[in-house]
Amino acid sequence: MNIAIVSGKGGAGKTTIATNLFEVLRTTSDLSVELIDANVEQPNAHLFVESLFNDDCITKVIQSNIPSFDTDKCTFCGRCVHFCAYNAIVMVKEVKQISVYEDICKSCGACTYACNDSAIVEVSRIIGDVSVSNEGNAKFVEGRLSIGSTLVKPIIKAVKREITKTSISIIDTPPGISSYISEIIYDANFVIVVAEPSVFGLHDLKLMIKSLNDLRKDFGVVVNRFRGEYNEIHEYLKGNNIPLLMNLPFKTEYAEWNSQTKLLVNNDDSLNSDFLKLFEEVKSIYIQKSMYR
Repeated sequence: MNIAIVSGKGGAGKTTIATNLFEVLRTTSDLSVELIDANVEQPNAHLFVESLFNDDCITKVIQSNIPSFDTDKCTFCGRCVHFCAYNAIVMVKEVKQISVYEDICKSCGACTYACNDSAIVEVSRIIGDVSVSNEGNAKFVEGRLSIGSTLVKPIIKAVKREITKTSISIIDTPPGISSYISEIIYDANFVIVVAEPSVFGLHDLKLMIKSLNDLRKDFGVVVNRFRGEYNEIHEYLKGNNIPLLMNLPFKTEYAEWNSQTKLLVNNDDSLNSDFLKLFEEVKSIYIQKSMYR
């Protein structure tokens, strides 16, 4: 089962839910479970779980190709410039100069395909890496974008290739709504949306739910830092028949533990049953939905 955890913005508690759910399943069941940190621009799940794994970490370097121009063969016809959808190639025909902006280039290969003079050679460059750690029935995968690189999707695709289809996969996604989210949750069996009980939290939640409905994904909502003061978010969920999976209460000690990168379930035993119930609710909804497909 592939469970993606999303939020309408950063700081809503997405990583908190992902890491604690992972820890509960890792320690209380015989299931094979893996935590996938797909927030490749700013991965932080390792801060909470790296101590659970030994030093046997395998790191795979991810490379991409950029065009290099042979000006002796180039006729400066401009086909590569015309075919580049990202305006990454600059050509000055009068002085026979042509170059590529590496930060803009998306390595799509259109320019190489378009060139009739064999004047373009693709050169590899490192854009990030993916690290994989295993310990018992648990696995941790982290994607990390290289500093200065903007090619997020190839790193996300490399992360997705590490997902084991026979495991419970918990995917910590980038915050917000973007094409990256669509790429990650495309194969997800279920999506957990983490929301804050506030006016802005409800607004972001509505935007995320609209996107998930467009993608035809099954989902439920976890309300984080709930104080019982703002109930509009619960009324919205009830009025739209959206499953409320869990209320994680606001407590000062929870904030302290998070700031110290401590897992909540390892410091408050009562939360173990709450996160197990969360998983059972997700599994139940997924099974019920699958029966009618």
